[in-house]
Amino acid sequence: MIFDRLLVHDAVTWNALITGCSADAFKDDAMGILLKMEGEEISPDSVTLSTILRACSALGALEEGMRIHLEVMKRGFEDCFTGCSLMDLYAKCNSFLDCQSVFSEIPDRDVACWNVLISGFADQGMNTEALNRFEQMQCEGVHLNPETFVCILQSCTIDIGRTLHANLVQEKFEQISCVSSALVNMYVKNGLLSEAYEVFSDQIFHDIISWTALISGFVEGGLTKEAFNFYKQMRMEGQSPSLVTLVCLLKACELESLDEGRKFHAMIVKRGDEGDSLIGAPLVSIYAVHGELSEAEKLFEKLPARNTALWTALIAGYTDHGKFKEALTCFEKMQDDGIPPDLSTYVWAFQACCGLKDLDMGLALYTVAVKSGIEQATPIGSVLVELFTKCGMHVESREIFDSLPVCDLFTWTTLISGYVQCGYMEEAVNCLRDMQTDGITPDAVVWDLVISGYAEYNDYEKTVELSAMMQQQGLLPDTSILLNIVHSCTCALVMEVGKRVHAQVVNLSGANSLFESAFIDLYGKCGNVNYAEKVFQGFPTKDLIPWNSLLISYALQGESKAVSLLLERMIELNINPDGNSFQSTFIVCSHAGLLFESHCYYQLMKYCFGIMPTIKHLTCFVDLVARAGQLSFARIMVETMPFQPDLVLLHAMLSGCRILGNVQLGHEVFAFAKSLDRGHAAAYVLMSNIYIEDPLSIYT
Repeated sequence: MIFDRLLVHDAVTWNALITGCSADAFKDDAMGILLKMEGEEISPDSVTLSTILRACSALGALEEGMRIHLEVMKRGFEDCFTGCSLMDLYAKCNSFLDCQSVFSEIPDRDVACWNVLISGFADQGMNTEALNRFEQMQCEGVHLNPETFVCILQSCTIDIGRTLHANLVQEKFEQISCVSSALVNMYVKNGLLSEAYEVFSDQIFHDIISWTALISGFVEGGLTKEAFNFYKQMRMEGQSPSLVTLVCLLKACELESLDEGRKFHAMIVKRGDEGDSLIGAPLVSIYAVHGELSEAEKLFEKLPARNTALWTALIAGYTDHGKFKEALTCFEKMQDDGIPPDLSTYVWAFQACCGLKDLDMGLALYTVAVKSGIEQATPIGSVLVELFTKCGMHVESREIFDSLPVCDLFTWTTLISGYVQCGYMEEAVNCLRDMQTDGITPDAVVWDLVISGYAEYNDYEKTVELSAMMQQQGLLPDTSILLNIVHSCTCALVMEVGKRVHAQVVNLSGANSLFESAFIDLYGKCGNVNYAEKVFQGFPTKDLIPWNSLLISYALQGESKAVSLLLERMIELNINPDGNSFQSTFIVCSHAGLLFESHCYYQLMKYCFGIMPTIKHLTCFVDLVARAGQLSFARIMVETMPFQPDLVLLHAMLSGCRILGNVQLGHEVFAFAKSLDRGHAAAYVLMSNIYIEDPLSIYT
């Protein structure tokens, strides 16, 4: 070592050594070197102590830093230079009371002191405090330098940011590289990508920080193709990506293309950066997100630095692709290796418990989270609510929800979703009201959940009422909600409201065959077949769904000829009918008593199109055969069918027995129906009608 060969070790040479250790990967050696320096009876000066404080700051070594602070006070080095180093230490270690205390004790505070204080608040996301200090700084007449603007821009709202942008232009600071990069970042963080690009384009020189800020913003905004184009421009200008740039690009690959991800992976390997702790997790995440879990596992095993982010990326991949047991096994291995999970890790692990509906594992995981001190974090609370809900424990789910210090939109959505899934619609609506009382505005997802729930239970009035409430709050119903409203109108046979929705949908870009079928169903079931035909004819492209909708519309109105012609037309156009298509033919034949035609359709379905009859098909067929007086044939069909008859089919048989007065067979069918559901009223009503037709049969 060169230092050991020097004849004289004074404060200058020791400072140079400490600075070198603090600036590279040997930060841990800086404290040991100070002890050696003191052992040689060389007193550290303010430069020495400031340098060591910067090392403590980089290491997050608060206790060691506080020891150096005492040394600073003892030696009287409480100047701006040392004070800035102390403030930086306390800010980075989240000890803001100490940071402000040091700031207040510095006698002649210059712009550098203010910058460190503002930067400390901004770095920790304490934007209000940063802005307040910035205003105080101006009130005290401290002259702002470019670094001041760099510090404060990361805490700005867009209005303040634009004002500062104007000030920067006035001060002629906007072309300074670090300032223009901070401006780009400010616009990006506020979602104004076009303005960020405008600032970027005005730069004389684009450094890697500017490129990274721009690429990051477009990736976060989901504009991955533009992000890749910026990367190509960056390379054409001769700039090489930093590790942070590559992390942003890998995120774009998660959203866009695994092939692009492989190319970047090859570049990272070539650069020798694959083992860097910053790059490992994004690399694993690319393969995991795209379902290449075996590749993700191989890469994970190969990487030397397995930090929290890397483990979390693999756990997230397993959970995302339904490999819940593997995710929890991975979580256990992570703990065995002594790697502390962070909030994101716990959330993914809880999601795995939700996927398995494993309440015991979820509670065990919660115990671990409590020991880590993060159990009260909102995301943890949300997945706990989801877990208890999925396990059917709604009372406990609500208790956990009520115990959370803060309930965000996601938590409310989780609770409401659980109620809807279990049919507790009144509780779901109460939650919808309560969340608004708490100042949380429900988004389209929440409204969709509740509206679709009522639509599922055929509650037309509530479906329409909630849709109106949603629109009063300025949210337009999406495709899903509109379909649910139409479905409710169809079930309630309310055509007028459905017509109004139809008028809304006409100009909707997302209108498709689902809407076409929904409106054909609506008009057909409400008895207006002419409207149904017009809707059918109005859509240029037709898949099987609208054809089936028109078939059932004709069938329900008893239009047997129209059903037959439409089925023939389908076959001519090479649109193969499915089981639902033939169900319509059986319904219309059953209503019209067309036994021969029904038999022909049955043969066509089974032998020409290879569609095996379902219990719904056979129910229609049995109903027709029984009412046509062929009870023996109907009985053979029931006894030889490949599945157990349900109550609907048995009711069809009982109806046939009543029509023909076949009490004996009626008794047998009734006994079978009772064995399936003793409390089902319809079977008793049908059997009593048989007795009414032939009262004496009661005594036989």
